[in-house]
Amino acid sequence: MASTKPNPAGLVMRWAFRQPKIHPNLSSNAVLTLLNLADRWNAEEGAAWPSHRDLEERSHLSPRSIKRATAELELRGIIRKQPRVSRSGRKLGNAYLLNVDIEQERLFESDLNQAKRDPDAEAEAELWSKLQDDAAADLAECIRHMTPAELGSNHDRLAELRDPTYMAVIGPFMVNAA
Repeated sequence: MASTKPNPAGLVMRWAFRQPKIHPNLSSNAVLTLLNLADRWNAEEGAAWPSHRDLEERSHLSPRSIKRATAELELRGIIRKQPRVSRSGRKLGNAYLLNVDIEQERLFESDLNQAKRDPDAEAEAELWSKLQDDAAADLAECIRHMTPAELGSNHDRLAELRDPTYMAVIGPFMVNAA
């Protein structure tokens, strides 16, 4: 008998496709990079580990653009980079852990499908609004826990995002620093 649960890889891809709606200020390079990472996601390992060359070939982005895109995704808490090292200590590149909870995604998709059937269009809008609020809170929490050195080294990248959450959280710090 076939399983009625969606497969994890499909959920991860749908999760990745939802991220631009959840994070409206996500750059197009970050979206493209995320989609490529999600496509390379391995259910057994719970991570993706494509080479930079693979990401370059699939996305047609430069190495620098990929580096900036993964840094943006990491700052927003969408992914986490983890160095991969062989038993002998040789660096093998990075594993990319996508911040996706399969069970939460199953619940969200169930709620979303139910909201789409509901004649009241507000139910679906409320779901998206809650996801956006949660993402903004996650980014704010990440920024709040940065050391002054981390804030300094990430300031330009965070400012580039032109994210209202970043401006709301960091604004008071910049005023106090002046």
